[in-house]
Amino acid sequence: MAYTVNQSQIAAERILDGVSRQRLMTNQSNQSASIELDQITLAAGASLPIRIGSEDLAWFQILQGDISLSAIDDEYQMTESHVCFVPPNFSGEAKSGGGAVVLYARVPEASRFDPEILSSARNIKVVDWSKEPVLSSEHDARKRIYLVTPKLFGTKAIKGEMIIYPPGTEAANHHHEGAEHFMFVLSGSGTAWANEK
Repeated sequence: MAYTVNQSQIAAERILDGVSRQRLMTNQSNQSASIELDQITLAAGASLPIRIGSEDLAWFQILQGDISLSAIDDEYQMTESHVCFVPPNFSGEAKSGGGAVVLYARVPEASRFDPEILSSARNIKVVDWSKEPVLSSEHDARKRIYLVTPKLFGTKAIKGEMIIYPPGTEAANHHHEGAEHFMFVLSGSGTAWANEK
């Protein structure tokens, strides 16, 4: 079933000093959802602890600003051109010097989708999507950049792509089986059809 959210109409809730969250998709808002999707805003100088459960995984993309993600042995500097895969049992902290907005997706009990996740995907992975190839669609004028793939992140529990629609283009009617699918519009405008509406 299609579920549409206008991010600008969702109230932000304060979760820590300098950190607010907009709950875009939860089990309460969409009972068939197996993914949680939040937009998190960090004020300049704010930090956010990140703790991922033993059977969960997370993925996030920097929408505005920059963050520094620290883990036990490493620190990663990320800007608007980065996506990050966070494996089960991760513990770290995200800090922003000048402020940031982050799209954050969490997959509870990810082993439902990939039984190997608990043994194979152990490391955090950061990808600069601006350095990934821009691919042309075989069927229409769309372009795509792969963000989250089994090859890049070592799991099939979650996949992600950036799809670029040049003006006046469209995608063919299609559907996904055995998977949930969400779209987040970064810029521009268009018309989406779901369940013939």
